[in-house]
Amino acid sequence: MEVFNREEAERRTIDYLIKNLHLAATAIEVIQNAAPTLQAVDQVHATLQQRMTEILHVDLWRHVGRGSLTISFMSRRMRRTRAGQEEVEDFLDKHVFAEFPGFRMFSPRASRLAGRATTCAKRLSFINFGDELQDRVREMTNEDQAKAARMLSKGLETARTIFADAEEIRSGFGPMSIANLKGWTKNTGCPVRLHISGDDGNFYIGADENHGMRIELPPMFWRRFGDLPNIATLSNWDEDYSTG
Repeated sequence: MEVFNREEAERRTIDYLIKNLHLAATAIEVIQNAAPTLQAVDQVHATLQQRMTEILHVDLWRHVGRGSLTISFMSRRMRRTRAGQEEVEDFLDKHVFAEFPGFRMFSPRASRLAGRATTCAKRLSFINFGDELQDRVREMTNEDQAKAARMLSKGLETARTIFADAEEIRSGFGPMSIANLKGWTKNTGCPVRLHISGDDGNFYIGADENHGMRIELPPMFWRRFGDLPNIATLSNWDEDYSTG
């Protein structure tokens, strides 16, 4: 019975890999097609950081890094003194002006999206066996089969993370984000003095409205990413093959 269960588990493992490893080629194609867009996002992000640090000398990250745009204003409240008397005191209050999901556009860390994608595609290429898929899978040891399954699962997870990171940066340059940034920087409670505006093809940032620096947002910057293939997760695979 033990031998039968082991042979059955090995057969299912082989079937799983044969049905799914070919998706590595699809994923590689999607990643490679996305490379020009990821490069464009990297370039826009790097240009914005260069303008912020070398020309404007403003660190927006410390103000937006938690995903919201906050304003400060003086307010008043009642407080009780040690003598037991009540008096009015002024204090600096803070309020969330708007949520800002595109906050990563101002991250001081290089995005390295294109480089990360190249590495991801290279790792997936190790399990891209083409027409030799079935023979290569059957020749693998149990350890190599498990490793191949993990490489596929991890590769797709990494690619999705890269695309999600790019989308977060791009969303900061979208019309809703720009409108919120523009309103925030015009508010007297904004902690920085900047002018921000933009449209589909351009983003402007400067010390004031008369000194806006243009950052081009080329069509490639906005190009949609392809759909990565879906597979059974490794955890589900383990559960399936550890029962019955």
